[in-house]
Amino acid sequence: MKRGGGKEVEISVDLSAIEAVYSNAVHIVHSPFDFVFNFVQVSPPKGKLVAKVILSPQHAKSFVEALKENIAKYEAQYGLINISKEMKEERPFGFVKEG
Repeated sequence: MKRGGGKEVEISVDLSAIEAVYSNAVHIVHSPFDFVFNFVQVSPPKGKLVAKVILSPQHAKSFVEALKENIAKYEAQYGLINISKEMKEERPFGFVKEG
């Protein structure tokens, strides 16, 4: 992985400490200092928070640029990603603390 200045950064990964999760919704909030991505798995009538990622504004913007680049590559290889009318409509949901 390249970091500012083109230097390689070695990333170590302990796969036993990482759990892959599926999310089909995300709730995003921000403050002057960070962006919070609450990834949710929704299976009506309920949803469950499966991951929370907090990024600095700079990293959030960099993430968006990388995501746009990867979506363009995906669509070039597999075709246009269609978004349904229902997905475009905002569906607010609340969080309920368990326990």
